Formats: sequence, C-alpha cells, structure tokens
Amino acid sequence: MQNIKLIYDSVKAVRVDIKKKPIVIEINREKIDSDVLLYIVEKVKFLLNYKLLKFNVLLKFKKLSFADKITYLMLDGIIYDLFKRTNFNIAIICDGDDKDNLHNDGFSGTALYRTMRKVGYLDKKTFLEEYEKKIYNDQRTYRRFLDRETLNDKETPSIINSEVASVLKSYSNNEEWIDSISEVASELVCNVSSHADGDCVLDINFNDNIKYNGNDMEESCTLVNISIMNFGEDRLFDKLKRNIKDKKYSENDKLYKKVYRAYENHKHLFDERYTENHFFLITAFQNHVTTRSFKSGNSGTGLTRLIENIIGISKEDYSYVLSGEEILIFKSEFLKVSDEKFIGFNKESDYINFKPEDRVLNKSRLYIPGTIYNLLLIKEN
Repeated sequence: MQNIKLIYDSVKAVRVDIKKKPIVIEINREKIDSDVLLYIVEKVKFLLNYKLLKFNVLLKFKKLSFADKITYLMLDGIIYDLFKRTNFNIAIICDGDDKDNLHNDGFSGTALYRTMRKVGYLDKKTFLEEYEKKIYNDQRTYRRFLDRETLNDKETPSIINSEVASVLKSYSNNEEWIDSISEVASELVCNVSSHADGDCVLDINFNDNIKYNGNDMEESCTLVNISIMNFGEDRLFDKLKRNIKDKKYSENDKLYKKVYRAYENHKHLFDERYTENHFFLITAFQNHVTTRSFKSGNSGTGLTRLIENIIGISKEDYSYVLSGEEILIFKSEFLKVSDEKFIGFNKESDYINFKPEDRVLNKSRLYIPGTIYNLLLIKEN
C-alpha cells in the first residue's frame, strides 16, 4: 500500500514530546473512529521528521473497539507504512478488545492482530510479511493484497469471484446470495483500481453465528463484511468531475444530456452538508456513467448489481463508499432504481431534480486519497 502515505498530505503535524522515552501517543477515546485516526496521523506526521532515528513509539489505547472494519484496516495500514518508511519500534498497549462489538469481528485477520499476540514491541519483519501476503485465508477471513501487476491482469476479477464464492459456500447454501456477493467483490475491485494507480486490499470477514437484535427478537444471522481500500492521487469521482465540468461528454448523448441537466439543477441545492463533490460521487454510480469513454456504454454497473442482488435480501446494511472527505451511505430505503435506471439516493428516487437525503451523506475527518468501500451485510439464517 505504497500510496497510503498520501494521507499525511492533508493534515497538519502535531508536535510530540520526543525527549520523553518511550514516545507515547495516548488515545483516551472509548471507540476508535475517524477522529482517532486523524489524531494519530497528525502526531505520526510530526514523528516522520525523525524517521531515520530508532524511536520506541507506543500507541496506548483504552480498548481496541472499532467504529467499523475500515477503522482497523486503516490502523493496520498506518503501522505498515511506518514500518516501511522509518526505523521506529512500535508497540500497541490496550486494556483488551471489545468482543461484543459487531465491527471488531474481523480484526483477527489483520497483520496487527496476528503480530501483536506476543507481548512487547511488534516484530517488524513478521508484520511486513503478514501484511504483504498475497492471500490470507482462515476460517473467518479472506484477504487479498493486490499489487498493480495483479490488478492489471485481466484474469484477476474472475479469480477473485471464484475464490470468494468458494469461501462463502462454507457459510451459506443460498447460491444466489453467494453469486451476488462474489460478483460484487470482483466488480468493486475493478471499479476502485480503475480510478487509482496504487495497490489494493480486499478484505472480507464472515460469521455465520452472530446474534442480531431485530424487531425486539434475537435472531441467528450470517455476517459478511466486505472492505476494499485503494489509495491514489485521484478520488473516485475526480476524472468524472473534470469531464462534466469541461463538457467532454457529448451533449447529444441521451445519458449525459440528463447528467448535465442534473448538474445544473443541483448547483442550486449545494450547501454545507450536500457538496458539489457529493454530487459527482453520486453521479459516478449512475448506470453506464463511465470515464473510460466519452460515450455512454456498458460500463459502470457495479452499484446496480449491489443494490439488486445483495441489499434487497440482506437483513440490514451498514454500507458506504468513502473518497476524499465525502461519504455516501447505501441506505436501502433510498436505493430504488428509477425507470430511467438512475439512483436518486432520496425518497423521490429522482437523481435529476432532487438532492439526496441528508441521512446518506457524511464527511470523514480524515481525508482519504483514493477510494474505500465498506459493505456490512447481515442476513437471517
């Protein structure tokens, strides 16, 4: 994940007392979220000025309780980058992890967890070997580290599709659901990798015996949490944004004529919560909108597959895409595909005339250069 270092470009360094040994970065929050990640990155950016020195750095947490899967994958990536670029010794100190937290379920699949089981400082060599494994697969986690050469291989999507389907068969006999998830996993890897030049991590964890409280009843459910991380200079929507603002798509094209009309309508709807970048992020998911050509075509169908094949038969979803600061949350009630094949992310199901619901929009405190997907799916057994 060579491009993860780009996360430091958008933050200000916060001074750390380097005279006090060891150097301690103490996190007093109960839950590790984007605020905590920003706090860590700000301090680490200051320490990078001394990357050639052999500092002992302690990250001290109250408890390893994560806001979601992306949070611990980001922490894993930050430590990986530190080991790659510095001479630091790194240790994690905490009072334990939150075993009851649904979002902690796949933490055992990280390089951090697999390396920190021994007391003391993390072993640098072991951590790097664990993180850079091309494939990691245990009873609960399937993880693929995809370098650029692998991403450029035309066979990679079908390989991922087959591997994910094979693992899922241990957890469900619903072939339609298995096919849908494996197809979306491979499709989203293609989607993310086409917008950035760096490596990609696909991480999926499974649990077929979670207890979920829905409608005041505790039910036995299967959890599948798919996360994809790809870091690069361009956000998911940057090329599309440039193409639309520069009017590179033909105004005679039926699809892009409507996209241009939507942009003109939405210019008057932007505010502090709903930004221009949110509009372009939403537009990137419209059926057949693509940056691979200046004409509408058959590309850009990944989200439609996700909506039609997975969200509709899942018990509940906590799923989103994050690119730059912009977050778009995939809430089932606002994902209806209109007759014209647009997704409005609003109760009107109208992409062209109405802005998305506030509940599907958010912003990350930490700027993410590139694109991250988190798809948390819970299906009743």
